[in-house]
Amino acid sequence: MATLINEEVAAQLLLKATLEADSTLMGMVEGIALRSVSDRLPTPFVKIDRQDASDLTVVGMARVWSELTYLIRGITDHEQDPEWAVVGAIADRIENVLQEATINGTTATVYCIRRLEPFTDETIESNTLYKHAGGIYEMYAQAL
Repeated sequence: MATLINEEVAAQLLLKATLEADSTLMGMVEGIALRSVSDRLPTPFVKIDRQDASDLTVVGMARVWSELTYLIRGITDHEQDPEWAVVGAIADRIENVLQEATINGTTATVYCIRRLEPFTDETIESNTLYKHAGGIYEMYAQAL
């Protein structure tokens, strides 16, 4: 099997496309960011960050798939969401969309998406308090 694209890149693009395809989620957020966030993206939004990656290889060093761990969460600012209701609903919707999903694309297939643990946090950037809620998700991606 010739791998034409890195499984991590393919998985991120498929995750983003899958979340963007959900009209309920997209009605809740202004957009979805991979790794970095533009200053022009208003809250609330979804952010996807890779946390860990490893490969399963077999005899002959053929790669079967990459095991990838992502932090996927909604982010709002405190003024919009003082009680965590908005970002909590976004986190719940992300889980509903991804729970036990198999995502097929032209460059890769993502198998067995499961939440390993919930995630909540608060950060302060430019004197603004942001609330984060989502989860750490594990998945297996195989390049096609």
